[in-house]
Formats: sequence, C-alpha cells, structure tokens
Amino acid sequence: MRGGSRILTWLTLTLPLGSSLQGQRLVHIKQTLDSRIDVPVRTVAYDSATLAVWWRQTTNNPFDSSAPPRIDFHRYMVIVVAMGARPTIGNAFAITSIDSTATSIRVHVRMSSPGNDCVEGMEAQYPVDLVQVPRSNKLVIFDDQYREVACKPVTHHD
Repeated sequence: MRGGSRILTWLTLTLPLGSSLQGQRLVHIKQTLDSRIDVPVRTVAYDSATLAVWWRQTTNNPFDSSAPPRIDFHRYMVIVVAMGARPTIGNAFAITSIDSTATSIRVHVRMSSPGNDCVEGMEAQYPVDLVQVPRSNKLVIFDDQYREVACKPVTHHD
C-alpha cells in the first residue's frame, strides 16, 4: 500500500445492548509492537474466551503468562486490531478514534511505516492494539488509514 490508500473491512456482529460511543474515551487495554500475530487482524471479542485466545497472542514472551483483564462482557466488548508482521522497526499503529451512528460503529485505525528510503533496524515488529468499548449490536466498520513515512536521504560527510 502507498500513502493515502484506505482499506475498509466490514464485520457484522450480533450483540445485545446497543449504546453510543460518541464522546467516549478510548480504553486501550493493551498496545504492543511485540505480539505473535503475524497477519493483519480486525475483529471484536465479545466474550472472555475469545479475548483469552487473542490475549495469548499479544505477547512474544514465552514467560509471560499474564491473564487478560476482567471485562464485563454484558456491558463491554473488545476491539482487536493487529498490523501483521512488519520487517523493520519504526512502525506506528493504533486505534485513534471510534465514531457511532444509528446503525454502525466506525473504528479508525492509523498505521505508518518507514518508506523505502529509510534506514531502519532490521527487527520484525508485530503491532497490536486492544480497546474496550461499550457493547453494541451495530455493524462495526474498520477504517484503516495507512501512511508511508518519507525519510530524508542519508548523506555522508567526508
């Protein structure tokens, strides 16, 4: 993908207890660049078993056996987004906002990666963001905004 391109992914959920997300502060329950999720993911966990499956994949540390936070899934759901494997450092990834209309919830995901001219470390990253929001039965639309960051050319001074 090149700068400015967008991908829209639709995911239909059948969940009880609709509520508005306007004006809600985002509650990021986990953000990391070091997950084990190597493919892009856009999904919603609306029960503790589903959250537990995704939570185990959000750490690349074999000694990390931390449990996911307790979530009241009668009142909340957790949006899970992963960027997938990135070959270099310098990536930015986050759910930046969530808008709600009468029929849908739009999750805005901002992603950026270093451009081809960038000199970055060669360490794979696996960005992921999990956000707790009020539970809803609305259509969830993921609006990915991707930007490739241009770097200044490396100049050598003799």
